[in-house]
Amino acid sequence: MDSVNVEDIYKAYEIIDRAGDYNEVKKSYKTIISGAHGESNCKRLAAQFIPRFFGKFPEFHEMAIDALFDLCEDTDLNVRLTVIKYLPNVVKESDKVAVRIADALVQLLQNEIAAVKKALEQVIRLSPRDSIVAIFQQSLKGSPEVRHRTINFLSNDLNRFKEELFEKGDDVETCFANEELMKPVKARHFTKIVHSWSTSQSNVVVAPPSTPVKRTADADSSTETLTNKKRMIEILRSQM
Repeated sequence: MDSVNVEDIYKAYEIIDRAGDYNEVKKSYKTIISGAHGESNCKRLAAQFIPRFFGKFPEFHEMAIDALFDLCEDTDLNVRLTVIKYLPNVVKESDKVAVRIADALVQLLQNEIAAVKKALEQVIRLSPRDSIVAIFQQSLKGSPEVRHRTINFLSNDLNRFKEELFEKGDDVETCFANEELMKPVKARHFTKIVHSWSTSQSNVVVAPPSTPVKRTADADSSTETLTNKKRMIEILRSQM
């Protein structure tokens, strides 16, 4: 694809925004995507505009995501910070890619930590359950440093808006009762997460690695609440 400049990208943006001839609009989106391989100023514009129109062009999703991931690895710090900031907008346009975006952001936790955490929070708010599962799975593949920072994010940063997540009714709490998901998590990491999430007002039973837990049908009963509290204490003691 021919190289583009800033003027080309702005012109392409205007054409898409006007929603004119579809063939011309598609060509314009490809122009914006190609900006990811241009000069730094073009890359920063591409990082903003690719997510902006992502939902309009499902046929270009793979090309667009590849371009954004290339920008995540750019040598220019300003380019990386820009694409990290706007990656959540991709999920806003299509939550089907939430897992891939969350997965990529976790890999970036070694650098630009504050920006990545902010982006992860936005992605989780948009697609809670899928994102949390992706974060867990990617953290287990990463380096000890990434794993440590991911566990801290789940137990500390995520703790600040956990009630908001539970209210979404997206079955978020079952992530931590998933035996297969939690099995590889080290005991000390699991304990840290349980300590954090067990303070939720939601009556959640969290399963330690290799300990499946059944939930009763009446989540509001005082009996279950008491049972859950006792169970949580047992979990914490067994993991310490």
